[in-house]
Amino acid sequence: MGRADFLRRKSVLILLSLALVLGSSVPPHVLADGQSVSKTSGSFSAGVVEQDGVSNYTIRYSYPGRIIVGSNLTVTATLEVNTLTGLKLYIRHYRFDAFVFASGTLVSHATNASDIFASPLYSGAHWGPRTLLMPINSTNAGIKPGDTVQANVTLSFLTDVYHDFPISSFSSEAGRSTIGSVVLASPGGQTTTAYEEAAVVVAVSSAVVIYVLGRRFLSKRSSLPRVT
Repeated sequence: MGRADFLRRKSVLILLSLALVLGSSVPPHVLADGQSVSKTSGSFSAGVVEQDGVSNYTIRYSYPGRIIVGSNLTVTATLEVNTLTGLKLYIRHYRFDAFVFASGTLVSHATNASDIFASPLYSGAHWGPRTLLMPINSTNAGIKPGDTVQANVTLSFLTDVYHDFPISSFSSEAGRSTIGSVVLASPGGQTTTAYEEAAVVVAVSSAVVIYVLGRRFLSKRSSLPRVT
């Protein structure tokens, strides 16, 4: 094997290895159902301090950071009852509501409520995770084909807190928070990431370099004297 042939093959192997490494680091951007692989997750607290007791809750959530218009935005939420003191005994009739707003306009909404016969939740108990499915369409989102819009996601809960006295008396308590944002992408829009763009650049550059090296190698071989 000549030196030129060795160098050409070595360059090809280096470029292919680089392309494979970068390609393996590219995260799959959108699943088949339109949900982004990357997730936004977190929690927020809510509670009420009254003369007859203190109640404190934690709401944990997760949802995709990007969604394709025409599919469902899925928000998963869990209600944790941290504290119920004083006359506050337990909660019943609990529910979640999720909202998507784009430029102050409601794009979609979903509710997930407990059964009316569901067991009461005492301090230390939890409800969930529960799923809230919100259909996202281009009309409500005000998005044109090929465009993207950043929308806000809001999550709220509502429950009835039952008291020890008077017997069977209850009051409603609620909590609400804008938990983050989500990118709404219309089909035909820009859906590539920086990793994907870099992978394309490497692939094209590799093809160009391989072509040039191949041409030079063939040119050098054709210039060598032939042995008869």
